[in-house]
Amino acid sequence: MKRLLFGVIFVSTAGMAIGNAMQISDTPLDISGITAVTISGEASSVDITTAPDAPYRATIKRHRSGWFAQWYSGWAYDDCSASSRMWIEGSLLRIDVGIWTWFGVSDCRYDINLNVKKQTAVTIDQQALRAGLTGDFSAVTIAAKAGDIIVSGHADTVSLKGDALRVGLTLKTTAQNEVVTVDARMLEADLDFTAAPALAYSVTAKAAFVDSARISTPGARPLLTIAGDFVHATIR
Repeated sequence: MKRLLFGVIFVSTAGMAIGNAMQISDTPLDISGITAVTISGEASSVDITTAPDAPYRATIKRHRSGWFAQWYSGWAYDDCSASSRMWIEGSLLRIDVGIWTWFGVSDCRYDINLNVKKQTAVTIDQQALRAGLTGDFSAVTIAAKAGDIIVSGHADTVSLKGDALRVGLTLKTTAQNEVVTVDARMLEADLDFTAAPALAYSVTAKAAFVDSARISTPGARPLLTIAGDFVHATIR
């Protein structure tokens, strides 16, 4: 009986296909009428631009990773697209990538790429995140337990919150009205405000190492507020 059972398992696994198990959304979504974006779910890799010379589109690439990512068959096929959704409500684009399945046949991963109009508001709320935002945004609001976040360009307001964050922020231009808030238990941050003639900032932490030659000017804008338990920040 044991020999028969082993034979069945061997035949089943031998018949599995091997591949990179990449799944791509059928058609990019036209988001030319979008002024706000919200992204939710367990985890994803997000890239957002505001390039006016490129189509305003949204795409999600779905792929598997994990122990069984390269092995699948008709009886054990996990379609990553089933757990993600992308839809439009008026001028709002909503993206929900669902929940990780640690004990499933494979773990779905999502690469989100958006090109939106300038002054779009972006909100992301996920457990784990890698995000790169390049361009001109009205507001950037990100909450993640663990995040690797790069923001380059301009935003009127930036709010980043999490348990463990690595942040790179470069303010390319300033209207001298910007407000940036970073709140994380553990924070590694490189913050470039060289485009601003004056900067007001404060750092509140249990333990902090701040490398900065900038003088904090009370009442100035941009206004940078950093709070956390353990903070390592470079402010330029």
